Amino acid sequence: METENISTLVGNPLKMTVKTHNHMISLIGLSTSRVLIEQGFTNPPANFRQLPRIAPTLLNEGRAVVLRYANTDRFAMTDTLLRQLAADCVTAGFDFVEWRQVEEMVALNTTRTRGVIYASSARDSCVTQADVVFLLDGSGSVSTSNFALMKAFVNDVVDGFDIGLTQTRIAAAVFGVRN
Repeated sequence: METENISTLVGNPLKMTVKTHNHMISLIGLSTSRVLIEQGFTNPPANFRQLPRIAPTLLNEGRAVVLRYANTDRFAMTDTLLRQLAADCVTAGFDFVEWRQVEEMVALNTTRTRGVIYASSARDSCVTQADVVFLLDGSGSVSTSNFALMKAFVNDVVDGFDIGLTQTRIAAAVFGVRN
């Protein structure tokens, strides 16, 4: 990653997924200011398997980053700056972009709230072996345009899988009668 355009506070940007890394490269090209990854890849809690309420997050998978501009004080990220960074993240191709308010302890019993941008990427593809079946409603209660929406949905979902005899297998069935 072009280190002159990005810096990191917490986490390891080298452990990002390829998709998240490519989105960050695009973001760097779009942004007129240096982008700071406040939080990147972090290891999941050591005991997350024993405590189901502490599950791994997208940060633990290298698919999410918490961002702000590096040349701006962390409490000086104005709404305008946050809006611009969020828009750049969307343009860069991140699948999910959220403007978050975080509280930070600045002194004993004193916290301040500030804004950051949380951006994440969907998995590159599903590599788990699975059998997936789609059941589509072809009855007369579903309009032709809604049936086309169902088919488009199936296509979008299927694009996220590695399909093959030893990978994910896909099937579809239509119930009802299409006129």
